[in-house]
Amino acid sequence: MKKNSTRNLILLFLTIFGIKAIISFFFTGTYFYSDEACVVQKAIYFAQNFKIETCSFIAEAPAGDPLPFYSIVISPIYLFLKGLDAYHAILLLNSLLIALLTFPLYKIIEKFIESEKINYLIIFVTLFLPQIIIYEKMLMTESIFVVANIWTLYFYMESFNKNKIRNKSLAILFAIFAALMRPFGFIVLFAITINEFITSKSKKFALAVLLPLSIVTLLIAFSMLNGIGGALLNKFMSMTDPTFIREGIKAMKDQVNSFTITTFLIPIILFFTYINKKDSKDLKNIKYFLLAFLFLNFLVSANHMHGYLLENNRTALLTRYINIAIIYFNLFGLIFFFRYRRFKLNTLGTIALITTMGSLFFLEYQAAKHSLNIDLSLFYNTDHFVGANIAQDNGFLAYYFPPIIFVLITLLFLNKRKLLITSLIAIFLIQSGMLYIWERDFGNKQQQDPTFQYFKETEFNILTIESYNRRLVDFTFWRLLTLTKNDTDSIYFNDHRFDPIHPNFNSEKGKTLLGKYDYVISNFNFNLPIETSLPDGTKIYNVKN
Repeated sequence: MKKNSTRNLILLFLTIFGIKAIISFFFTGTYFYSDEACVVQKAIYFAQNFKIETCSFIAEAPAGDPLPFYSIVISPIYLFLKGLDAYHAILLLNSLLIALLTFPLYKIIEKFIESEKINYLIIFVTLFLPQIIIYEKMLMTESIFVVANIWTLYFYMESFNKNKIRNKSLAILFAIFAALMRPFGFIVLFAITINEFITSKSKKFALAVLLPLSIVTLLIAFSMLNGIGGALLNKFMSMTDPTFIREGIKAMKDQVNSFTITTFLIPIILFFTYINKKDSKDLKNIKYFLLAFLFLNFLVSANHMHGYLLENNRTALLTRYINIAIIYFNLFGLIFFFRYRRFKLNTLGTIALITTMGSLFFLEYQAAKHSLNIDLSLFYNTDHFVGANIAQDNGFLAYYFPPIIFVLITLLFLNKRKLLITSLIAIFLIQSGMLYIWERDFGNKQQQDPTFQYFKETEFNILTIESYNRRLVDFTFWRLLTLTKNDTDSIYFNDHRFDPIHPNFNSEKGKTLLGKYDYVISNFNFNLPIETSLPDGTKIYNVKN
């Protein structure tokens, strides 16, 4: 790389990081209360004890139990900061990690296209691609999972050109990191194994080293999943259900729609049209890695979709588990758009077009669960909890997307390149801008919770005792845990230490229970000194000794 190019690339990185850092300070709240609180609790516990425990052990709150790698990465922050200060520091770290993708992205893209278009693509991916920007403003494993995948792709591509052993080792290392970040991250290493088996002259490395390593990594990752591991195993075992073929086909159709709607189809058509091109050695080297990754990701996500179907918890779309595949479709679709001047649909592209359009026109179910489709947040009302369904109009997906996609396809076939790329850019700009606004507004609204406002600036030991409706845990407890400097714990109506029907705080057990706390927050009526009762029915008891 020339000195001028290096300087420009560093300037581009600093610009992207600066923009992301500034945007970060407009965000003040979490979205996935339980998951983000669990990530934070694991990080705090690791920083204090240098040990990983489940969230149910640390906070005794019902929550998902994400893999611990991201918590370990952010744990040093909690040696110096707490609450909202730590939250913003983590967002800055997320922004830095995503901005650093400028360097591997540049090296990946320059293998296919030249000129200033490389910088435009980097800006598009890092600043405007919903699957990246939506998660970097959350304390979720998804943000660092994106980072691990892009670096894996970069080192793997480089391993075919120079320093083969070093670069391939680094690619495998980042693939292992990916497997320790997300439950389905194991597919990265399996995709490398498949690519090595197909492209390598010697199959021994793939069969004797990579395949066993992939299986061991998968087993280790699942052993760390605790309660989630059982749920995931149940989803995989759902393939033995008698309805698997019928419901499985329905699930795969829904996942095809997930890809179509989140990419607006054009990148998918471009990807499959040009993936078999033989004029690029670099593409030939990673072709089966990309295809294997996309196929495995599709199967795993469709299996999850099938699991939700069996639980009568159907969602029309499921994008949370395919965010990396969507990134790859958009990235390489646009790379091919700039590399090949004239579009000519081939057999593979035709199959992709017929499959996606056919699936979209048979969209018979439109309720998309928000928590599984965060990159589509702009279509949700910020007044609603993150578990709500997309839109209220059942015809929303069926009416909104097909006309847009039809126009884009028409521009593609007419080879109206400037109008097509302008339209795509405009769509993603509007989408990303609205996502930024949605995230900011949603977070700000969560700050208005009266209990949160009451303890926002304090540093107390707080206990929440909650009832069957779980409102305190779903909202107050997790928010206090994540965004304030208070040390917060929670127990439930069925906790062995506490009897909500006949509570006796004067007993030895009761005194022991309240001994370390300054305040109790509950929607129970207790014979405790009450400091205030909030309009939503929450009672704050002052139990300081």
